[in-house]
Amino acid sequence: MSKKKKIALLAAVGLALLVVNGAFVWALLFHNSGPEQSEPIDGPPALTEQELAELSKQQQDNYYRTRFTLSNAVDLCGQKVRSRNSNLLQMHSDDRTNRYKEADGIYLVRFETVTGTSKGYEESYHICEVDPKEQAISYYQEILKKQVFLPAD
Repeated sequence: MSKKKKIALLAAVGLALLVVNGAFVWALLFHNSGPEQSEPIDGPPALTEQELAELSKQQQDNYYRTRFTLSNAVDLCGQKVRSRNSNLLQMHSDDRTNRYKEADGIYLVRFETVTGTSKGYEESYHICEVDPKEQAISYYQEILKKQVFLPAD
């Protein structure tokens, strides 16, 4: 087959694919659009003045309320850890143990810290239980993991 015939055949196949795709798109967009609705659809029943006032009050009550999440609990516990440790060198949250305990209705948050000076350092765990209803820490504990004293020069 000559080169010109191959190009002409490829062009014909490409044009045929475009026509088939165009017909398919036309069928989807225009042919299956459905009949026009002549009757209005019945909406929800109208609310009375009292129901409308009560709904408005509920929406106003919830407007300033935000959801308290695990990230909020981690931030709150992190602030507590920073306030209790003045010589903080390193701090990170242990994401594997941070969780919401459904049985108790609290968030359990754990941090690992390194505090120290030029004379030595300490590694500690910090455990917080955060009550999402009160948005406050209900329990805080610091556990000393390791204490190292550096030799004097």
